Amino acid sequence: MKKIIIGVVTSIMGVGLVAGCSSTSKQANPKSEPHVTTVTEADNGREVTLSKESKLVVELPSNQTTGYSWQVGGPIDDKVLVHEETRYVRPGTNRIGAGGTEQLQFRAIGDGKTEVRLDYARPWERSAAPAKVFIIQVSVKE
Repeated sequence: MKKIIIGVVTSIMGVGLVAGCSSTSKQANPKSEPHVTTVTEADNGREVTLSKESKLVVELPSNQTTGYSWQVGGPIDDKVLVHEETRYVRPGTNRIGAGGTEQLQFRAIGDGKTEVRLDYARPWERSAAPAKVFIIQVSVKE
């Protein structure tokens, strides 16, 4: 009886060992994250150089309680740079009416130059001039 139990246990262990050795699980191939360049209000009027597939994040002060937000205010060459998303980052305080930060994210997709113009305006006031304007020149090189 002992020989049968030992034989069964040995067989089960052997099957487990063979199954473990023949596993077809694939290891994740970690992709490197694209380089991120962050610009702020202090970079207004400057030129930024990016490499292809890198990210550009524009961080500007914003206060949603006023109705104002940052919007793309002019054409961007979409063969060079594309706007991917805009996020509002709440302030680190619970004060009513406190301002936060808007982050506009762009991705460099091709060689060339383009201007990024952002207007701080109320979306429903289309004929009013923006309260603020932010402009940078973007160059993308491989």
